[in-house]
Amino acid sequence: MDKKTEYMDNKLEYKDKKTEYIIKTLSRTKRKDYENFVINAIWNRISCEDLKPVTQQYVYNNRENQHYFIDLYFPQLNIGIEVDEAHHSKTKEYDLDRQEAIWHSINKIIVNPNDSYIEYRVQVYDKTFEEIQEQINNTVQSIKEKLNNKNLNLWIIDKGEYVRSIKELTINDDIIFPSMANTCNLIFNCKYKETSGGRRRSYFTPNTFYSDERFKNHKVWFPKLAIENDGLLHAVSHGWNNRLNNDGSIVEFNENQVEVVSHDYIEIVSSNEPLRIVFAQSNDPLGRFGYQFVGIYKKTMRIAIQYDGKYAKAEHYERISKDCPIIR
Repeated sequence: MDKKTEYMDNKLEYKDKKTEYIIKTLSRTKRKDYENFVINAIWNRISCEDLKPVTQQYVYNNRENQHYFIDLYFPQLNIGIEVDEAHHSKTKEYDLDRQEAIWHSINKIIVNPNDSYIEYRVQVYDKTFEEIQEQINNTVQSIKEKLNNKNLNLWIIDKGEYVRSIKELTINDDIIFPSMANTCNLIFNCKYKETSGGRRRSYFTPNTFYSDERFKNHKVWFPKLAIENDGLLHAVSHGWNNRLNNDGSIVEFNENQVEVVSHDYIEIVSSNEPLRIVFAQSNDPLGRFGYQFVGIYKKTMRIAIQYDGKYAKAEHYERISKDCPIIR
């Protein structure tokens, strides 16, 4: 077989993107025999085609400025699997610290306490085949029990194909857009070009809104969310220390424009300011970077937030919709 024929065969082999993803994902550990055996056994015995597996899931711990990799991770369930091979017999204390660091990092992006990170470990050193099989089966049974009590978020393989198949985007859609232009082009049928340099506005009216009555009083907003370090939130760009709260509300605050107020300051806002369709930008502990739809918002009040040992004025936005229509 010549190289051209072999290349074409490989191209034809992966016509289905889900098949391609599964094959490539489950073969990433092929140089680690025990890990590869355990991971493939768990995935196949779960037997759930809607459950997305991720091998070597990256996790960043900003408290220690360290990163880790989870052997097998199921993002829809927030469950991780670690395969303990021989070298783990000498790193038990490190493994406990590592497990705690991963738990802390991942749970920062979890809103529902019932979805807190769970880790299962399968020890393969000093174990017989039967003992390894028992651990695998117990892990699979625990995952199946979790599956029975949870409605899985849709596993989206192709963003563009998925968006073309729906009429509205929801906050439950697990889609991260790489840029503002890509977001507007896919969701609002704009024809923006990607810019390689310069600074794009983060709050604006897409050109397709002017001819669509549904968006008569709307703008899009792409706020950069603050990052946590040592328990404190810090601005990531131009002083913007924006926060997405657990109740879905957003606080907009700029460290370069601090206005000191009393701790109980509240000012109700009633204005005709356009509603904001928000795609928040963040770089979360799982290494996902980009913009994700978090809802449609209305500015409702100005409040006091703690900053640098005092109270500062900040804008407060309430989420009024979890859905956004798509423009064709």
